[in-house]
Amino acid sequence: MTKLDQNRLDLVVKQKRELHFIIASVILWLAIAVIYSLTILILTKNLFVFICTGVLLPLAWTISKLLKANFTNKGNPLSNLGILFSLSQLLYLLIAMWIYPTIPIKMLSLCSIFWFRVHNL
Repeated sequence: MTKLDQNRLDLVVKQKRELHFIIASVILWLAIAVIYSLTILILTKNLFVFICTGVLLPLAWTISKLLKANFTNKGNPLSNLGILFSLSQLLYLLIAMWIYPTIPIKMLSLCSIFWFRVHNL
């Protein structure tokens, strides 16, 4: 087994396959579904979607504590790589912020494409 495989296995075991992020994402997508079922202005709906994206990390951290999973593994170099991939999502945030007032009806589909792409690198 190579060192890379050992590091990957270490992350999988200690972070419990990042189940905390999966649960947090399901909760947030349910919240977004509820938001889009409301009869409010599309710009207000999009604002609430932005708020939901800001809740993801604190919610995932809380769930990781409940599951007794490591949120980060500081001894593993692959953790730093995961953080860099997550920071790359900030570039997509700029595009979403441009779409928000310009083409508000397309923002949810654009955000879902970005989030799906970033989390499947």
